[in-house]
Parts: sequence; C-alpha cells; structure tokens
Amino acid sequence: MKTTPAAALILPKITKPATLELSLAETNGSAAGGTAAGRSVSVNASMDFRSSAPDLYAVNLTGANFPFMLGTSFDHVGIGGFRGRISFTVESDGKRDFSFSAGGSVTVNDAAILEPGNIVVRVVDEALREV
Repeated sequence: MKTTPAAALILPKITKPATLELSLAETNGSAAGGTAAGRSVSVNASMDFRSSAPDLYAVNLTGANFPFMLGTSFDHVGIGGFRGRISFTVESDGKRDFSFSAGGSVTVNDAAILEPGNIVVRVVDEALREV
C-alpha cells in the first residue's frame, strides 16, 4: 500500500491572495447636529501566503459620520461643549521580512462649539460654521 504525506493532502496550492470586504451603512441615522447622514464603516483586507508575494497583508478600515460630543470639559476656557461628525481611515500593510507600515487620518465635519462663553470663542465658532 502506497502512503502520501499528510501535508500533501491538507495544503492546497495557493494561487491568489485571500481577501475580505465588509461594509456596513446606517440608512436613517442621525448624526450630531440633527443631520440625516448615516454612519458607515468598511473593511478591506487581504493576506497573501504565496512565497513570491512581497506583501503579506494589507488592511484598510474607513468610517464616516460618527457623531461625537464633548461635554463641559473646556468650560473653564469659555467652551460649553463641542460637537461634530468624525470620519476616519486606518491603513496598515506588512511585508514578508516582518516590516510593516501603518497610518491613518481623522476628519471632523460639521464642527460646532456649544455655548461659546467669550468673544474669542464666539469668533472661532463663527469661523467653524462657515467652513
């Protein structure tokens, strides 16, 4: 009887990267400030186990329209609160030599100062609303 090594039976030949794409979106969301924009998040990821591929993995995470509100943390400087919507990206990739890179960004949309307490804060609040 001829036997075959177990590894030959279990490991198929890998011909392309494994990928994952996932998106979630809120259709009737309410972000800070009463706008009708819904939240969304998406993930795109890939892993490449082929020995000839220079990149081992890549991940990209994005999100949009996440409301935030800072309470009275800055009340002592005349800011009664701060609100808006945050969008973000996070990216990372890894190489076969175990090096990697990562980065990201955060954007604040519809920023507003709540209860501006002095003239300087009122001017900044007006400038934020006009941008």
